[in-house]
Order: sequence, then C-alpha cells, then structure tokens
Amino acid sequence: MSKPHKAPASNKEPAPNALRRRAEDQLRRHPAAESPVAAETQRLVHQLQVHQIELEMQNEMLRQTQSELESLTAEQAVHLRQLAGDLTRAEQHERDRLHELLHDEVQPLLVAARLSLSGLGSHSDREDCLRVAGEACEHLSRAILTARDLSLRLNPPLIRERGLNAALVSLCGWVRENHGLTVDLSVASDAQPEDLALRLLCFNATRELLLNVVKHAGTPRVALTLWRTDDGLLRITVADQGSGFDPDTIAGGSGLAAIARRLGMIGGVLRVDSRPGQGTLVTLTVPLEQLSKGKGQRHAQDIDRG
Repeated sequence: MSKPHKAPASNKEPAPNALRRRAEDQLRRHPAAESPVAAETQRLVHQLQVHQIELEMQNEMLRQTQSELESLTAEQAVHLRQLAGDLTRAEQHERDRLHELLHDEVQPLLVAARLSLSGLGSHSDREDCLRVAGEACEHLSRAILTARDLSLRLNPPLIRERGLNAALVSLCGWVRENHGLTVDLSVASDAQPEDLALRLLCFNATRELLLNVVKHAGTPRVALTLWRTDDGLLRITVADQGSGFDPDTIAGGSGLAAIARRLGMIGGVLRVDSRPGQGTLVTLTVPLEQLSKGKGQRHAQDIDRG
C-alpha cells in the first residue's frame, strides 16, 4: 500500500484549491458504482469551483476599487492644489482692488490737504490761513467720507443685521446716487442665504457686476433679480441692454474670472451670455446651504460662456 503523498509546507495551496483537490481525490478513490458518494463528491467539487470563481471575481472587484480610490485620491490632491491657487488669486485680486480704491480715491484727497497746508508759513496773513484751512478741511472731510464709504462697501453692516436682500436694496441706492445707474431690483422672499460668508460672497459679486455695467455697458438701466430654484439653489441675474461683448475675450485675471473662481470654490457657477451690441446677461448660481453644511464641491473652474 502506497504512502499518502504530503505536499511540502512551503507550497501550501489556498484553502479552496486544497478542498477541491481533496474532493477530486475522493471521487477517484470511489468507483462509479458508489453513486451516492460520487454524486455527493461531484456536488462538493462543483460548489468549491463556484466558490473559487466568486472569490476571483471579488478579488478583481477589490483591485478595481483600489485602483479607483487611488485615482480619486490623486484627483483630490490636484483639486486641492487648484483650490489653493484660486484662493490665492482671489485674495490678491481683492488686495489689488483695495489698493486701487485707496490710491485713486483716498490718497489724492490727503495729498491735496497736505499741499494746501504746506503753503502756509509764519508770513501768511489771517485770510490766507482761514482760506487754506477751509480747503484742507474740505479735502479731509471728503477723505473721511470716502474711507467710510469704502468701509461700508467692503463690509456692509446691513448684510449682517438684516440679510442679503436689504443690503442689495442699499447697494442699488448707492449705485444710483454715485454712478447714475438705475437698478430694477426683484427679490424673492425665500432667496435669503443664512450663511454670512455666502451672503458676503453674493453681495460682493453682485456689486462688482453692477460696477462692470457702469464701466462698460454704456446704459443707464440694469435689471437685478434674485430667486430660489426648486432644487435649493440661489440664482442671481444681472441683465442690461448695453453694448455687450464677446465672452471669449474674458481674461483670466479679470473681475468676472475672479467671481467665477470664488463661486467655483463652493460649488457655484457663473454664466455669461453676451454679444456685441446685444447687451449682457450674467447669471450666478450657488447652493443656498452649501457653506453652512460644509459640503461644497467645485462644479465649475471656468466661466460658463453662453
């Protein structure tokens, strides 16, 4: 009687393969006449083969899942780097805008006040002193008003106390008084972001769009509309019948591009529909609850050009 063959310990087979071989050996040891044993063995072999195929399929699915996770991790890393770059550019754009406001509006008034006072000396008579002091006082008063106006534009208190809608009403009045642009405002009562950061983002973007109309559209009137969509999005449109332009000419460092980047960071989208001589329609779409829930995803990195 031959001794049973022992497999080397270093070549130990996986459990499903070992069980299958044992079942096949058992089938060979029993003659075909032993039909109950043969049938049971064949059933066992079949089950083991099915089990092995299922394991191989599961292993393949695991490998695919691992590959997908690795790819997703790499994409997220790239996405985070893009967000960091966009945030840096947006911050720099705000710094440049603040520098421009201070340089063009506040600094000239302070320089004018200093020049007025520099002409005075011990030889100046009373009338000259009073006149120069009056001029300097006027320059300083205008500088104070400009700085106060700048402070309100950068961080309007109404947006904290009464929300976005009230702040936009005030903004429309300011645009009309200072730039002669009439804004036809239409606001839905339920289009009110609860998150302060989202309010500020929408307010600053809307203000920049209105100032773009002042600078480039060449029209005395613009329509500003806010409403809430059925799927919980805030939609803001700024429409004018001005000169229009080709959206493909929007530069990466422009104000519109900066707005698009800021919106993209919270899952928002900026769409520009315009043609030369046919006016412009700019649409901002942002998720109303995105920031407060911390689930923002970037849906658009660039401007959607209509």
